[in-house]
Amino acid sequence: MKDGPNAKINALSTLFLDEPKLSIRTPLLLPRGENLVTEAKRDVEVKWMCEIGRELDLGLDTVGAAVSIFDHILTNLSVRFKYANCVATTALYIAIKLLEESLDSIALEDVLADFQVNYSIQEVLRMERIILSQLDWQLQFPSVERFVFLMLAQLDNVIYVESNDLRKRIEDLLCNWNLMSSYRPSVLASSLITVMANEDENGLIGLKVMARMTQKFGIDRNELRQCSSCLEDLFYDASDKEN
Repeated sequence: MKDGPNAKINALSTLFLDEPKLSIRTPLLLPRGENLVTEAKRDVEVKWMCEIGRELDLGLDTVGAAVSIFDHILTNLSVRFKYANCVATTALYIAIKLLEESLDSIALEDVLADFQVNYSIQEVLRMERIILSQLDWQLQFPSVERFVFLMLAQLDNVIYVESNDLRKRIEDLLCNWNLMSSYRPSVLASSLITVMANEDENGLIGLKVMARMTQKFGIDRNELRQCSSCLEDLFYDASDKEN
């Protein structure tokens, strides 16, 4: 079957092969220049995309795909500050056309009304042509949420993750350029699962999950620990971590 175990294993292997080789030493960088999109502006726009996703009940895979498209454009083109939201709007529209089935209509006019933005249809279509040309129509990339879903399926239900909580954690991560640009998606996904597993009372499940991550997926233990610590800082304040 299309979604059987072998298909999921093959899909995960493909993601590992295709993901960018990022590290703290070799992070993704946004182009620098006057009036260009900054890391802070990028995070603001991604937060907006996540909020729209929740308001319209879009799938997390749709939002994740939109963020990946957005980030690829920001890192490959010098995008002016004033165009950031138009790029984000168009990236989300493209992702909806690719993946979404829940909306009553994906006609551009209706989508823009749902987004409550003031761009004309012509402006978004022009931006869409730029994005498609720049990405050469490659619109789905190895991303955190894709790794998370496939990894959880391979872990044989070692942990139970409540869907709303998982979505919130992934959204929090997507909105943090510093982490998204410094770790491979597979490491971020592994760390996120490990951190959520650590929420059990004694932390034993988290230790077991970390061991499974390093053995089953070949994730470097030191990198996993370092990234997990960063995610704990992102998800919890100091008092939460101490408790």
